[in-house]
Amino acid sequence: MIFRHLRYFIAVAEHKSFTAAAYALNITQPSISQQIADLEKTLGFNLFKRNSRSVELTVAGQVFLKEAKEILRLTENAIEKATKAFKGYSGELRIGALEPAVVGFLPRIIRAFRERHPDVVVTIQHMNPEVQLKAFQEEKIDVGFTRFFTQENSLNLRQELIYEDSIVAVLPKDHPLANQKTISVTELAKEHFILFNRVETKGFFDVIVHFCQEKGNFAPSITQEPNLLQTLFLLVESGLGVSLVPACVRYLNIPNVHIVDLKEETPVIPLMISYQNDPSPVTQTFLKIFQDIYSSITKKDLKR
Repeated sequence: MIFRHLRYFIAVAEHKSFTAAAYALNITQPSISQQIADLEKTLGFNLFKRNSRSVELTVAGQVFLKEAKEILRLTENAIEKATKAFKGYSGELRIGALEPAVVGFLPRIIRAFRERHPDVVVTIQHMNPEVQLKAFQEEKIDVGFTRFFTQENSLNLRQELIYEDSIVAVLPKDHPLANQKTISVTELAKEHFILFNRVETKGFFDVIVHFCQEKGNFAPSITQEPNLLQTLFLLVESGLGVSLVPACVRYLNIPNVHIVDLKEETPVIPLMISYQNDPSPVTQTFLKIFQDIYSSITKKDLKR
């Protein structure tokens, strides 16, 4: 039995006429009669009582009509859902994001994506680079916004540059240098430093240390290594040290610390978008929208 037989049967039952049903379906009357005959032969009982004037359902036909309609409804629903999944219009999109690097653009892109594809469930989790890489390896995220992964750690991933950030100093609001427009990194040589935990942000940690050694001619005295950016700001705000972080932290507007630009040319801190070499349909759909929306966002939008 195929679904065409069910559609023909329902048409005859609703029109109470083989001729009218054939006309509605744009097929010949002999063709629909043959299809119904084949269906009844397969079932082993008659669905219609036929006479020269009308066509009526048998008792079995009445029961079958109700179930046939439900079968077609469920089938069409399944086809619709499967088609959406195939095209990437439904399903789940799991995003790992490094805050605050994505604050300047990701909310806008997610909103546009959700407006176009409301059947996709979007989840976003803050993840440091090392955590994000592990999540990719365990297939727990589909898209990541983070720093560059080394080639040996990302053999199954594609990475594309989004933008490049600079480094700024984070000082307590009552620090003697806090109200300066720019400072030299050498002026921080005697400070206690609070840097992101090296295990989770090895690349960035090493960049900061090397920057201080190269441009400031000192090795930073690192007293604490928090895992979270919020904790880092709390420690700086409490007067326990200073920090060097990507300039995108300006989006956070932390009230009791000051963000100060550095006079020296700082290392470039790239932000990458990462995804599997063989992305899912939902991921492919998101990437297309990301490219469309992001291309309209200017550097001024990304960096204050």
